Formats: sequence, C-alpha cells, structure tokens
Amino acid sequence: MGNVVQCVNYNRARGLNHQQFKAFLDELDSGYSDVVYFSAVRWLSRAATLKRFWNLRQEIKFFIESKHRNVAFLSNENWLNDLAFFTDIIQHLSDLNLKLQGKSQLVNKMFEHICALEKKLELFQVQLSRATLTHFTCLATRKLEFSDLDRTNYGISVQKLRDEFTNRFTDFREYRLDNLRVFSVSQLQAWECFQVFRNGVCFLLHRTRFFSVNNKQYNTISDKMKSN
Repeated sequence: MGNVVQCVNYNRARGLNHQQFKAFLDELDSGYSDVVYFSAVRWLSRAATLKRFWNLRQEIKFFIESKHRNVAFLSNENWLNDLAFFTDIIQHLSDLNLKLQGKSQLVNKMFEHICALEKKLELFQVQLSRATLTHFTCLATRKLEFSDLDRTNYGISVQKLRDEFTNRFTDFREYRLDNLRVFSVSQLQAWECFQVFRNGVCFLLHRTRFFSVNNKQYNTISDKMKSN
C-alpha cells in the first residue's frame, strides 16, 4: 500500500504534476480523469484508491518514469500479482464496511453480514485452489497478462483472514440470538401481539379518518390470519 500511496501523492500533492497528469490522461482518452486521493482516516478510500490505481497502473508508470523517478516495482511481476489480489480482497472488505454503516441497524443483522463474508471467504479459498477467479476481477485481468500466476499464497492469505474473523467475533458466536432466544415466542403469543398491534393501528387510523373497518371485514381478516 505504501508504494501505491507514494505514487498517488506524487501525482496529486504537487500542483504542476497533478495538472500534467490529468492532461496526460485526457490526451490518452482514458476512462478516468484522475487518481483517487488516499486518506488514512477514511477507510473506504483505501478500496477506491487501489481500484483506480490498478486501472491506471500503466499510465501512472509511464508518467512517473517520464519524470525520471524510480518506480521499478511497477515492472515487478510478483508485486503486480499481489497488488491485483490485494485490490480485490480490500474491495470485498469495503463492501462489508458499507453494509455495517448506517442508522437503526440491529446487531444481529450486522452479524449476519459478517457471517456472510466468512462464507464468501470459504468459497474464495476453494475457487483459488481451482483457478476460478470469478470474484477476483483484478486478479483475473492479471492472469491474462501473466500466465504463470501463482495462487497458492493467496489461498493461504484468505485462510488467515477467515481465522482473523473467527477470533475477533468469538463472543458473538457464544451469545447468538438463537441461544438467547430473545425473539422466541409461541404462535399463540405472536397472534395475541399481532391482535393488540392491529387493533391499535386500526383505531388510530379510524380516528384520523384514513381508514375504517367494519366488523364483518375485521372478522374476515382475522379468520384468514388464523388459518395461516
């Protein structure tokens, strides 16, 4: 990540370099107008910075070399392989980060997102062992450029990431909601709660004249609910 940030800062932090780089991309009719600035305090910027850097890696290499600066790592095949894998895996972690954000989220729902990613990591490990790169778009692109791509270390890295998730969320597994039975109620209790809630809602809606239900309609609705 350090080499990526170094290149991005070289193009963005200096006004002249920044303008020249943008003009260079415009001349090439690139699909991107600039690189994405990395901010350590904004974790989500990591995925965006890596993805844009990967898509512009050749243009960045040519531009910085024209400034007579050493960027030999951009010609290192193994480094590029690692960059492709790192970009893909960080994108998956960023997607999880987005799902965990926002207001009014229950902890059990957030934990479901975490468990879903753990299942994905298990799938990723199997796919990497079988040379299936469906969920690794950057690595798949890299394989077209470098046929001798070694995926062994990446499978090990995914396993380590799975282990890290398992260790960090051990407490949540010990106190799952199904063990606590927070929402464990019988069908009769659920029906009684629904009746109270429904009667209250109908009363309020009737008082505000938005909705009214006569006895016959109410009995019909109740019979249907009981039958289900």
